[in-house]
Amino acid sequence: MRIQHTGLKGVSFYGAILASTLGSIGAAQAQSCESRCVTIAASGDALIRQSEPAKNFGASQALTTSSGAAGIRHALVRFDLSGVPEGADIVSASLVLHGLLYSGGSNVHPVVTPWDQATVTWLAMTAAPLLPAVAALPSINGGGVASADVRATVQDWIDGAIPNDGLLLERDATAGQIVYASSETPSASLRPQLNVCYEFCAPPPSTGPDALNCVCNNGEWIGLCADLDCSSGMAQDAICVPVCGGKGGLWATGCIDNSPLCSGN
Repeated sequence: MRIQHTGLKGVSFYGAILASTLGSIGAAQAQSCESRCVTIAASGDALIRQSEPAKNFGASQALTTSSGAAGIRHALVRFDLSGVPEGADIVSASLVLHGLLYSGGSNVHPVVTPWDQATVTWLAMTAAPLLPAVAALPSINGGGVASADVRATVQDWIDGAIPNDGLLLERDATAGQIVYASSETPSASLRPQLNVCYEFCAPPPSTGPDALNCVCNNGEWIGLCADLDCSSGMAQDAICVPVCGGKGGLWATGCIDNSPLCSGN
């Protein structure tokens, strides 16, 4: 370690370099934010029937919820959220279904049991208790459109609070049935969809050293920083100067002091 005799002029020189360096770091670490709305088609859906508990109806064009004389039927629907970044703030999320026949509404329950459209049955999905409803599709007639607010559930999926195993639709308290279009319906405009609006701010990239948390040791940054601006053998890098030599005239331990910028006058 040695004493660096900089004088006021030298202090101003190093101060200017430090200010420039921190300004560059701040600009590099500025967050990049975006707001987007996306429409997501169902990645899987199926009808399940209490009267045929071991039969699969994954190829059906109908998603029916019913109770009473019509028998008990539930519908399952799932959406792939891989296009929504982890950590996104969900501003809104709406489940949209198109009615085909009859009338009525449905309660919407989150599902935490994995299922496959080609094999799922009533027995498989009713082995575990039904989770409480998180939303409701209003009563509509055939030809109508029903929408339910599922923002909180989509946020839970994105945050990993619950697994994204989709939603189960159950007939509401009124007896009867409502038939919704499934993803097998020929008309794509009638298929289930999830409309999601979100905001996302990417974390600041680690593009350079943080002068408050890094130490320049033999030309390499050590600590909470990336070795990008002070790579091995480059102690003459200007970004090295405030950290290695700006300690009130004292050199930090282990710093190379043989470059023009790091040497005393």
